[in-house]
Amino acid sequence: MYFPSKKDLWLTVINWVVIFACFLPIFTRNDYEALIFTISLAIILVWSWFTTGYKISNELLIIQHSPLKKKILIKDIKK
Repeated sequence: MYFPSKKDLWLTVINWVVIFACFLPIFTRNDYEALIFTISLAIILVWSWFTTGYKISNELLIIQHSPLKKKILIKDIKK
C-alpha cells in the first residue's frame, strides 16, 4: 500500500515558483548554459514532488524520496 507524502501549501507555492523560474532563461535571453542547469533542477524538483511517499509491504516500511530509498522493518519501529 502506497501513501503519498502530505505537502503544505507554502511548500507547494515555493516548489512550483522555483520550477517555473527555472524556465525563465528561455524567455529572458539566450543563455543556454544556464538553461542546462535550471532545467536539470526543475526535473529533480518535479521528480521529488511526485515520488515522495511511503510504502508498506509485508514487514517493511519503504520511504522513498526521488532516487533515495530507505527500508525499515516494521517490528523495529518503537513510536
